[in-house]
Amino acid sequence: MRKTPWSWRGLAEGLARLPPLALSLLFITVFAVLPLAYFLSRGFSSGEGLLERFQYIFSSPYYRDVMYFTLWQATPSFLLTVILSLPMAHLMARYSFPGKRALLSLTTVPFILPPIVVAVGFFSLFGTKGYLNLFLRETLGPGYSLNILYSWKAIILAHVFYNFSIALRMIYSRLTQIDEEQVLVARSLGATPWKAFLWVTLPQLLPAILSASLLVFIFCFMSFAPVLILGDGVKNITLEVALYRRYFFYQDYSTGGALAALEVLVVLLGTYLYLRFSSLWRENILMGPGET
Repeated sequence: MRKTPWSWRGLAEGLARLPPLALSLLFITVFAVLPLAYFLSRGFSSGEGLLERFQYIFSSPYYRDVMYFTLWQATPSFLLTVILSLPMAHLMARYSFPGKRALLSLTTVPFILPPIVVAVGFFSLFGTKGYLNLFLRETLGPGYSLNILYSWKAIILAHVFYNFSIALRMIYSRLTQIDEEQVLVARSLGATPWKAFLWVTLPQLLPAILSASLLVFIFCFMSFAPVLILGDGVKNITLEVALYRRYFFYQDYSTGGALAALEVLVVLLGTYLYLRFSSLWRENILMGPGET
């Protein structure tokens, strides 16, 4: 039997004939499951079990500080992101103005920028000789400057910059699906704008806010490049940076594997909650304004 020679074109044609679900599973297996399995297998090939490594991590003052800072920096990061996106989403959903679609498209630019480009921008703006500090020294005197770089402040600002578009688009999308007539009816019955928002808009908007909050929290929790570049490298260490150092600098594969497993557990929990809130969001939309 004559063998067909192997070629990239034949591989592409074979993949194109696969059902979408099978192709998705293949992609996830090759680029996510297999690398993670290899990473974890190297981590626990030394003979130490997962429970022993977890016990070491949770009993170590250093790793407790790392876990605390990881949670601490992710919390204000997602809160600020969602809070700042709310008025912008309301403005975009309730008012029409020239350039609205272009502005909405531009909000996605920060999310797709390479981390090194964002870091250079932060250095140019907030550095010792950055534009902001030069302006402060010129206007207020030589003793005035902002120390933002290499601190938690720079990390949180970078997270807000990166994730603002995610929260904005999710909340904006839900706001456009809320019937404005319900708000007008509440106002006609004597409700103030604030009470109309609390009683009518917020209950329908809450699933989208929770979904956006969880997604942004996961991104901030798993942040690597902003923490590595903009943090001080000593106190401002997250699990992602600690994993990178243990695995690649110290070749401590057992601790690195345990840190990776811990991150996977957190991400799986966050993903489950995100999917639950997303399903509530969809159910809220399908029920319609008369049944909410």
